[in-house]
Amino acid sequence: MSRQKCTLLLDELICKKTTGECGHDEIYLKIWTDGCYWGTFPRNANKGNTLDMNDSGDSHRKVALNLQLEYGQSVKIEVREQDQCWNSGSDEVINHFTINTSDVDYGDIEIKTNTVSGEKATYDIHWRLLSQKVPSLRLLGLSCEQSSANCNKEVIDAVSGVVTNVLDNSSKVLGYVKTPKAQAMSKAFEEASLTIQAVVAVGEWMANAIEGDDDVYLQQVYHGEQANDGAGFCPPNGDVIKMNKGDSAYFLNDFDQYFRFPLDKESVTIELRERDSLGHDVSLGSLKVDINDFNNHCDKGAFVIVLTDYLDNKVVKARYIKPALVLQWKTGHFLPTKILNSV
Repeated sequence: MSRQKCTLLLDELICKKTTGECGHDEIYLKIWTDGCYWGTFPRNANKGNTLDMNDSGDSHRKVALNLQLEYGQSVKIEVREQDQCWNSGSDEVINHFTINTSDVDYGDIEIKTNTVSGEKATYDIHWRLLSQKVPSLRLLGLSCEQSSANCNKEVIDAVSGVVTNVLDNSSKVLGYVKTPKAQAMSKAFEEASLTIQAVVAVGEWMANAIEGDDDVYLQQVYHGEQANDGAGFCPPNGDVIKMNKGDSAYFLNDFDQYFRFPLDKESVTIELRERDSLGHDVSLGSLKVDINDFNNHCDKGAFVIVLTDYLDNKVVKARYIKPALVLQWKTGHFLPTKILNSV
């Protein structure tokens, strides 16, 4: 008889009805795998790192989870609404459900939905098993070309014109390696930087820029929508990465993981944002990847792309936007499920 280690992908959370309290529901998940407590999502929920959600149809109605859980027999998920940080005893438990391996056909990767209701609220969670090779986007690192000083549309248009050169030059440095080492990634970032700085408008902008650390994080967003401020996947503890001109982050070194996103169902949009504790977090650029990008680039290995698309409409309309940061990414297949055969 064979046993398999499964990977469950929690895809998205949708608010159909809130608890009815003023403002948004502050939602987080408590998770158990094979009867053992795994933790909360988002991480550090007891410090207020929750998902602000409502049912009004705006960008708070649904959020991309993209949480992968390895397990053998079962996963239990409890949806909770937080009332007070540091005091989980006061939280409202909306409801829970359990996914059992025995109830799902191995190899079935169709998206499933579980609905939880309670405390006047209703939420849907979409999930699926990843048991086959799946085309994926892998995010490996991040580099700051210039910290967040305002730059005009001319600079962004100029940078956009050299994006292809950045991709080609960096891919020659990295080659087809599953997880490039930090040293190789650093050289690729340097190649990207040299290409970008060759643009005259960029040199003028950098000469006039005001230095200062950025508090940045990465999040997945849906096409045409912004996800909730602060609901990012990197750093995985819900914190921020402090970055200034020339700084780089290597995810495997810093967090013992890189971040993977399946491309077989729909396109994936990744946004870099700067945390603003007093107001609305600001877009620093985004990257959209679909199955066509996978087919065009999967044989080129890892490379660097410049984040030149912006999802923050208020900033774009004002023609003052944050600068592009450089993200190293690659496309490739991954097989997250390990199969253990017993004789």
